Amino acid sequence: MRQLVSTRTSETQCLGETDCLTNDEERTMRIAVFGGTGRTGRHVVTQALAAGHEVRVLVRSEDSARRLGRHDRLTAVVGTFEQPGPVEAVVRGTGAVISTLGATVEGPTTVCTDGVRAILAAMGRQGVRRLLVLSAHGVADSHDRSPYVVAVWALRGHRMRDKETMEELIRAADIDATIVRLPALTEGPRTGRYRTGTGVPIPITGSIRRADVADFLLGAAVTGSYRSQTPRIIASAGRRGLRSPAGVAPSPVARAPLTGRVALVTGATGGMGSVIATDFARRGATVVLTARTERTGREAARAVVAGTGNPRVEVLPLDLADQDSIRSAAAQFHDRHHALHVLVNNAGAHVAERRLTGDGIEMNLAVNHLGWFLLTNLLLDTLRSSAPARIVNVASQP
Repeated sequence: MRQLVSTRTSETQCLGETDCLTNDEERTMRIAVFGGTGRTGRHVVTQALAAGHEVRVLVRSEDSARRLGRHDRLTAVVGTFEQPGPVEAVVRGTGAVISTLGATVEGPTTVCTDGVRAILAAMGRQGVRRLLVLSAHGVADSHDRSPYVVAVWALRGHRMRDKETMEELIRAADIDATIVRLPALTEGPRTGRYRTGTGVPIPITGSIRRADVADFLLGAAVTGSYRSQTPRIIASAGRRGLRSPAGVAPSPVARAPLTGRVALVTGATGGMGSVIATDFARRGATVVLTARTERTGREAARAVVAGTGNPRVEVLPLDLADQDSIRSAAAQFHDRHHALHVLVNNAGAHVAERRLTGDGIEMNLAVNHLGWFLLTNLLLDTLRSSAPARIVNVASQP
């Protein structure tokens, strides 16, 4: 379960409720993606790379690999589910496995069942426990007599039976699985505006964008949310943003205007960091988002400006694994701003193998603990002088 830990500076007050930060925090990790060349899988791959993750994808041919494009953190492994070797090569050493498999033709199919059977076998041999898989609302215990379920079984019964068999395999396995029950899928850019939860109702007109499904999958992968659960996901109406799994609307404080306030959000190029930065910008704050590279930072900033209409969005280069970079970032911030009202320490890393930073510090310790501590202390005097101000630390419970 995700933990949101907030620390007050002296004489401060909360500028926003921490439980309104309901989406996915950014943690870099190695992720295996099956179905990565499909319409939803491509969004998962693209967003994962943009967020700094290392991605491995199983592809059927060299042509499929070329269509994915080239990236220094993307590995395409050529093979099929009938070949254990390539499947294991994709799974090996990953922190999470994501399956977006689905049939693309009408008629009887076992695409999901066969694929997940091979994936589960590879996960067992490689000792990987975290699986996130796309299913459908109307499968297994969600198979009721609601208009949506009746309609989808009438139209796509073969695919639904394949999903049911797939889910049976997953429930019988000794893993930490999240089975996402989807309504109708639509195209379009990621909005970040959707509801999730095991009891979210799916009306007959319910839908969700593929890009938002990818956003949710990656967030659940890095935060560990919805383990051993079958959440549903559906687009939210209007522009109120994300809602909690229980469907509780944000409090009035969470909608309070932030005009004239300065907020710094680390790890804001994707996941929870992107959601936080967008929410702050929508409420009028000057938002400084950090990124390890200028390119990803500029892309994230453009997305926030486009989504909110607030031009006061800045990029601050920051690598939490490099203490010189942290000091440089703090100095650049002080050169630009004389006030800081909200500091959100959100960026982090999940590195499976032992690796040292250039400062000789173990990577996870450097990024997730010492980096936050150093950045916060370098900005602490500015936070205190800007009171009321707030520090929010976002962490995961393994």
